[in-house]
Amino acid sequence: MIQKILFFFFFSALVIAQNQPDNDFKRLERLCQKNSNNADSLSLYSNRLLQFGKKNNNIEAILEGYFFYSQLETLKGNKKQAIVYLDSALVYQDRTQDYSRLFRIKRVKAITCAQLGEYDIAEKIYSGIVEDALKTNRVDEIAQTYNGLGIIERNKSNYSKALQYFEKALHIWDSLGVDNAKLGAISNIGLTQKSLGNISESNKSFHKAIYLSKNDKRNESSLYRMYSNLASNFISLKKADSANYYLDKVVHYYKRTNQKFLLNLAYLNVGQSKLLTNDFKSAFWHLNTSLQEIKKAKHIPQQIENYRLLATVFYKQNDFEKALIYLDSAHTLSVDKNINYDLESQYALYAAINEKSANYKEANNYLRKNDSLKKAKYLKKTANSFNQILVLEDNKEKSNTIVKLDKEKSFYKSNLFVAAILAIILLIMFFFLAKKYLMQMKEVKELQDELEQYNIEYSEVPKTEIVIQLKSKAIINTSKILYIKSDGHYAEIFLEDKEKPEIERSSLSNLAEQLPSKDFIRIHKSYIVNIHKIKIINSTQLMVSNGEWIKLSRTYKQELKNIFHKE
Repeated sequence: MIQKILFFFFFSALVIAQNQPDNDFKRLERLCQKNSNNADSLSLYSNRLLQFGKKNNNIEAILEGYFFYSQLETLKGNKKQAIVYLDSALVYQDRTQDYSRLFRIKRVKAITCAQLGEYDIAEKIYSGIVEDALKTNRVDEIAQTYNGLGIIERNKSNYSKALQYFEKALHIWDSLGVDNAKLGAISNIGLTQKSLGNISESNKSFHKAIYLSKNDKRNESSLYRMYSNLASNFISLKKADSANYYLDKVVHYYKRTNQKFLLNLAYLNVGQSKLLTNDFKSAFWHLNTSLQEIKKAKHIPQQIENYRLLATVFYKQNDFEKALIYLDSAHTLSVDKNINYDLESQYALYAAINEKSANYKEANNYLRKNDSLKKAKYLKKTANSFNQILVLEDNKEKSNTIVKLDKEKSFYKSNLFVAAILAIILLIMFFFLAKKYLMQMKEVKELQDELEQYNIEYSEVPKTEIVIQLKSKAIINTSKILYIKSDGHYAEIFLEDKEKPEIERSSLSNLAEQLPSKDFIRIHKSYIVNIHKIKIINSTQLMVSNGEWIKLSRTYKQELKNIFHKE
């Protein structure tokens, strides 16, 4: 009996000893997963996992060690270094049959390349995954690939194509009955619909995902992710009450489950919601609390957004000095880490702060930068199709030229014929230019005479003083205005008794409505002039009473003639 007991204990000890490496691997893997949003802890455990794998020649542990190293670099915003670690893991791909891990590593590499804008590389990786998935009969990986391709198309602003990929993925997962994956596809569909501006359709998609989540208790985390997406939609619609309804649920859940990183992402949304109702004290508390935790986790994109939102809090309270401190922090991070998605909002806020600080030149500069970013997005979207059209037209033009040259007779290629044609063309051009010059001189003389007559008649009419008030509270007597010049989003009003112009944020069209029509006229897309301050008119410009020359366009010249001919 004693021998049997001893044998049992010996056998148990042997089994435990054999299983110990596997247990250590699983324990370290779980620790990496648990601390995936904490840079310091993830650095510690991923290093231990990699060293364990190399020491014990455990290929799966080596793959996971490099994988979590890549996650750490992504968390820090170093996506290129993340790809280096993923490639280090893939060096071992021929030494393992664990296709699930390999597919995940390749998929994450494709996602990271897409985030860096290297879409061709990402699509090539996804193509390889599909080939391997077909060989190993992994239909779920094909669905994952469709989902990844959909995200790429969404990043490229090809939203309709993105929806097609997400719906293909949804169809596969639906046939497989994988609700967790279906939730991801439906969530991506909702996010894409939001990008298309279809907020109501986006909300319907998120509600479908909520229905699935509620029917499966294992999807509790997905349920609250959908609540968060709905809250974000309502924030974009500026419906703070609806946003707060869902955010209360989200915050309560993350507190209960002690998910600190996700809780602080929720606080970021709460801060945005509080901004909508001008609850600045609460907005600052939530955003600042969120920022401190997100900085610890070194999650750069959220840091950038947090800094900008905190800048907005102080801007709305007219504390421009603090607003600029936070906004500069957001902008510096965006530039250093080459994260461009938030720049448009940053430039708009810079412009607003400078405008309220009466620094109109800087405000105008930032507004132009903001406009340039919008144009760049449009050009990036249309560049491929536009270039294709140019190539086709260029080839067509070359082909037509060749056909014409082949049909010409030798006489028409001779030097004598070419010289004769050139002489005729030059004579015709000289005739028309001389005629045009004489007509312009006649027109200018008539305009000058009509201007003098108009001002004589004007001097005989009793005057009424007309004043206008600018947004800057300045009061201007319209009779003192020489001319008004458009400068981007602003207008510069030049007065006869002041060196520097008054600045007004307004279009020329809006200002023209406030000015007496008998005294002021548009002479160019960028100029309005006081008729009674004009001294000299020529064909392309005119001089006002202080000696300055300003542009006169042919388009508006007829309007000047018309006002002189009115009874």
